[in-house]
Order: sequence, then structure tokens, then C-alpha cells
Amino acid sequence: MKILIIQPYHKSNVKTRGRIYMSQLTLPLMAALTPSKHQVSVIDENVEPLDFNVDADLISITALTPTAPRAYEIADEFRRRGKKVVLGGVHPSLMAEEAAAHADAVVVGESEDSWPQLLADLEDGGMQSRYLAEVKPDLVGLPMPRRDLMKEDAYLNIP
Repeated sequence: MKILIIQPYHKSNVKTRGRIYMSQLTLPLMAALTPSKHQVSVIDENVEPLDFNVDADLISITALTPTAPRAYEIADEFRRRGKKVVLGGVHPSLMAEEAAAHADAVVVGESEDSWPQLLADLEDGGMQSRYLAEVKPDLVGLPMPRRDLMKEDAYLNIP
């Protein structure tokens, strides 16, 4: 399965010399949590444009409250194009009913356990409308974030 994970654009991100200060860990961590049999790519809209004509079977979008309007625009457009869309992150976790109007599934809470389950369900021909993290994830043994998928030269990394 081809999976695209998206961080929506946020106009207030601080930039220096055309670079955003630091990349968030959400995209590379979600990519690392994705089983290797899937082809995963990431787009941070803060540093690169989003192409709605992308070849992907599943679109996953993470949203904070300030990025929720853009996340919903992205989700709605991909759904119009027949793509399966998942919303997760802080805002969808707090406003799951609102987010559900824009997605095929909403991940509520931490996704370390629910993301692999969602992918397995989708492979089996179905996907729940909501995935709820019932326990805090054990951070021991988490995979290293897939920073190799990020455009690291677009970020102003501080040593």
C-alpha cells in the first residue's frame, strides 16, 4: 500500500533564511511505525508543496488546532478524489466529531499502537471510523524516526 503522511502548512511557523527552525517528529515517527511492506512518503507543507495528484492509497494528516482548517481542506480534496483519509494529532483527538466529517477514520490520542492496527484493518478490507488509544504508549523500543524521508536541508537544525 502507498501511504502519504502530511503536515499541513501553518502561516506562523518561524523561518530564518527561508528555513523553518526544526522539523517536527510526527511525520518521521509515523513513517517509522509503518510496516516496511508499505511504501511511505511524507510531505511537510511548511517546506514543500503538496501535489493532490500523488499516487497514494491512504492519506494520513496530522493536525494541531492552528492547522486544522488547512488539514480539513486537504482531507476534503483527497476524499473528493476517491482517496482514503485518516486524521490524527492534537486537534482531531480533542475534536473527534468535527474531524470525522472530513475523514474516513480519526485517530484519537497517541498513535503508536493504533496506527499499525488501522493499517492492518485497511489491508483486511475495512477500517474503523475511530481508533482510540486507551493506554499511553511504551516509549521503550519505539523505532527511530525516519528522518531520511524529510527534506532536512529545508530546516535550520541546531547542533
